Amino acid sequence: MQEKGEEYSRYILGVVRISTWEPTYSPYIFLNASEENGEADHIHFNYYKDTRSTGGSLKQGHGPGGAPVLGKKEMLDLIATLIKSGFLNKTELRECLDRTP
Repeated sequence: MQEKGEEYSRYILGVVRISTWEPTYSPYIFLNASEENGEADHIHFNYYKDTRSTGGSLKQGHGPGGAPVLGKKEMLDLIATLIKSGFLNKTELRECLDRTP
């Protein structure tokens, strides 16, 4: 982490690719656990961009332009995938929606 003396320990349990219409841009998330044998409790957004077919390069990361940008469809697809994977459940989603003004 950027804060002196702070460390972000994570254990990557899985990767979820987020489908997009752009063939060279592929956002994805890591499903992370805070403990070595824990369950997923965080998600970390990343992306890779592959423009090698047009003379470019392969880039992976979360910047320099920042984290991936998701459209409404991609966000809804991601929520559905997180429910199917067990990271979220429908009850939690309903409770969240009930709290939303």
